[in-house]
Amino acid sequence: LSSTAIGLAALPGANLLLLAAAVLLASGVFTLLGLALATWAKSVNGYMLLSVVPAVVLLTPAILTAFGVEHFLFEGFPGTLALRLILDALAGARPAGQVALGFAGLLGWLAVFFALATRAVRREIHPKPDMGGHTDAANP
Repeated sequence: LSSTAIGLAALPGANLLLLAAAVLLASGVFTLLGLALATWAKSVNGYMLLSVVPAVVLLTPAILTAFGVEHFLFEGFPGTLALRLILDALAGARPAGQVALGFAGLLGWLAVFFALATRAVRREIHPKPDMGGHTDAANP
């Protein structure tokens, strides 16, 4: 929401609906990934360590693309998909089909990370009993 307000104030020619949709979808993708990673971490420091590798893998293609290093394999990464959609909103959209493919790609990542986060949270809420019949919650 704040990105849309900033876009409205600073960039009068921006497509604010496209900007809001791209930012919302991208934030959902990375939030769900963070939620899944958080279930494996035992502390905040553990979470920070766990999140480095996925962040590097998923965002490096977008950073390279922003600096002009482009490769067709980068186009499927969520960071690059979000970057392209945000640039479309700010500087003029590519053909509608490419914008739709960008949204479809982010929706695909959202579905994958939703499934991963759901499974990870379910595992934490309903832990499996150990050989003695105790769960981690019942046996601190």
